[in-house]
Amino acid sequence: MKRLAAPLLLLATLGLLALNVYQYRTAGLSPDRVIGDQFTRIWALRQDTWFANTFMGVRTLQNPFDVWVTLEILWDVKPDILLETGTFQGGSALLWAMFLEHVNPEARVITIDIKSVAWEARSHHLAMEKVDFLVGSSTAPGIVEDVKRRVKGKRVLAILDSLHHGNHVYDELIAYADLIPIGSYIIVQDGAVCGHPVDVPPCPGPYEAVERFLAEDDRFVAVREHERHMITANPMGFLKRVR
Repeated sequence: MKRLAAPLLLLATLGLLALNVYQYRTAGLSPDRVIGDQFTRIWALRQDTWFANTFMGVRTLQNPFDVWVTLEILWDVKPDILLETGTFQGGSALLWAMFLEHVNPEARVITIDIKSVAWEARSHHLAMEKVDFLVGSSTAPGIVEDVKRRVKGKRVLAILDSLHHGNHVYDELIAYADLIPIGSYIIVQDGAVCGHPVDVPPCPGPYEAVERFLAEDDRFVAVREHERHMITANPMGFLKRVR
């Protein structure tokens, strides 16, 4: 019976995949989309994938596929300031700062979180030289005004990765959109929640916030080509300012 278990499990998995492919085809979607979405669901919900990532020894809750695309964008834009909302333990701030050293040696990272828990990241010499840690809500008027003061006259790129509730993400987009120059980006992370395709809360989430924002502000477009790796946490999330 044990010898039969593995082949039967494989057949069941293939059968389920075939059923999903059929359902997606009838809905006008490609088999590639089926496989990508299924893998994204599995990958996102495991504790030993993105949740276990570190950079320079610091926890860094990032999708490596999206990181690669973000680094390409940073190379193209060469921002003076990378504004990050959602510091957590600070691994991503270190990652962006290290790359920016080679893109624009004068660039800085401003990272915001409602809690100050990035103690390990703060101890790195790179953070001491290149990263400004702000503590507070990314949409609080005082924080927003502080950011505007710090970035005045600078070329800004923003990465939104704090509270993923739709209303909060929308408020962040409204707060910081004017800081982004033509050709630069707002990268809205984790729009994959709320069934896009990962069926976990919050709902509405970042994806819905982006839809609402783009319907109101025609200065930005979602560059779907940046989702080319198929496995992305940021569907509809790479927003380029075009006017």
